[in-house]
Amino acid sequence: DEAAQPGKASATQPAAKPAPMTSAIDRVQMEQVEDRMVVHFPYNSIRREDNDAIDEYLNRLAEQLIASGQHVTITGHTDFVGEAKENIQFGLRRAASIRDALVKKGVKKSQISLKSYGESKSIATNDTPQGRYKNRRVEIRVK
Repeated sequence: DEAAQPGKASATQPAAKPAPMTSAIDRVQMEQVEDRMVVHFPYNSIRREDNDAIDEYLNRLAEQLIASGQHVTITGHTDFVGEAKENIQFGLRRAASIRDALVKKGVKKSQISLKSYGESKSIATNDTPQGRYKNRRVEIRVK
């Protein structure tokens, strides 16, 4: 019986396909890391609107913050491209884009703290495009 052979797909049970590995550094992506959510940004970008998963996460976070009255800290980071002072401002703009999305969803501005470390707290090498992508991020921590 062909359907009973291991490793073969049948009409009722398609073969499982592994999830594609993406290193899409031209898209906004997010990942849960320990006690915080990390949103990674493409080069020179502060936009987060392109990602449904991020919007879904921000909807849930807004509901949680509104219901609980908790506070959230949003910290912006950049890669080492550009001037250090400009990178502090750019990190702040990234954090503000997330704050503004939460405020639009009903969270009080007083519940949100913004910070920026610019390029000073890298989590990966700045020697590769993938490393720089990992450094261009916003970290969201609920207190």
